[in-house]
Amino acid sequence: MFHRKIGIYCTLLCCIFMITGCENAPEREAKENSKQEIKMSSSKYVSMEEAKIQVHALEGKSVDGVHLPEHISMPDVQKIFEVKLTPWYPNQKNDLKIVIKNMWNDYKKTDWASIKEMTFSSKKDHTYYGGQKKDKKTGLLYSYDSDGFFCGDSLKDTEQTAKSCVKEIDFEWGDTASEKDVYPLKDGKISVPKAVSYTEDLFNKNVSKLEKGKFQYKVQHLYVMKNMKTGCYDYNMAIGRVYKGISFDTSSDFGISEGRSYNKVHCGIHMLAVMRHKHSLDYVNSCRELLDIEKETEKENIISPVWALQSINKKIAHIDGFRFQDCGLVYLLVQDNKLAKDNQQDVYQQVNETTYLRPVWLFMSKGSGVVSDTMTRDRHGTSVVVDAIDGTLYYYESTGTY
Repeated sequence: MFHRKIGIYCTLLCCIFMITGCENAPEREAKENSKQEIKMSSSKYVSMEEAKIQVHALEGKSVDGVHLPEHISMPDVQKIFEVKLTPWYPNQKNDLKIVIKNMWNDYKKTDWASIKEMTFSSKKDHTYYGGQKKDKKTGLLYSYDSDGFFCGDSLKDTEQTAKSCVKEIDFEWGDTASEKDVYPLKDGKISVPKAVSYTEDLFNKNVSKLEKGKFQYKVQHLYVMKNMKTGCYDYNMAIGRVYKGISFDTSSDFGISEGRSYNKVHCGIHMLAVMRHKHSLDYVNSCRELLDIEKETEKENIISPVWALQSINKKIAHIDGFRFQDCGLVYLLVQDNKLAKDNQQDVYQQVNETTYLRPVWLFMSKGSGVVSDTMTRDRHGTSVVVDAIDGTLYYYESTGTY
């Protein structure tokens, strides 16, 4: 559905702040960060095994005035990669329709052959195409385009947003859920782990085929949304890709205030799903284009996490006492900032000739501000990105919401 797609893109143009509206996530350790200062010497580059040892030693500690959380996300991998992306193009238009049909249960409730399709094209790109169908009687609709966007929607504009959130579970940053985490959806109860397993299975069976088996798919954030009128709940889920064991961050654009800029743009990428009925997705949305890989370059050594923290202390003024809520090794989408010559920080565009996946050490404080009318609360506050390949440091004020 193109109005939702446009709405998602528009949120990337501004930074909307959100306040805490959910209770503490389950089973994440709530210990106070240790006040013990630790000093560790390190070369700039270390092996992956040494990086894991350092991460374990850093958890819950303070280094040069920087306070770290009890859990730092560190995947159990032996190598990292710099990955050059290339635009995704489908071999067949029907591939996208088949994915929508397979992932969105309500597709079969309508005789789509009897409904005229609204089509879209582009004067600038003659290879582009898009399509949308809506059943006026049921309100069901689906849409897709040749960039790899697809959406199936049964919600009829009744999605629950951040204001309705009663619990959030951030799997990306170490939260877990158990079979005791059970909520009544519109047609009965289902546990969070079962909902997650169902959703991940759908994405790994279907989206993987579109992206040539290059990625795996994981629910990285789950938000329990309560409908105050009905007393029932929705599970709003942000799905992220995983490349060879390392997760993509699911945030939107990293932003800084006007008058500052970098020569690079950093962004996460996500897909969305809503489960309102058990064992069914009432809403599935790829949100952005799908991805394809042109080439990858293997890196056996990595920027030391201790060196990254020392770099933060040296390069960011008044950092003493700064407290990070979430940290870890993730992939971000990185591309050239075409507005850098004008000292403006651009937002992520679609994959172009400068777009890469790059592993980074990501250090984030908690996002704050006013509650926005979005489907998730996946927003970072003050963030430091240290490129895990070349050590370049980027200091951002926040990310957008979606």
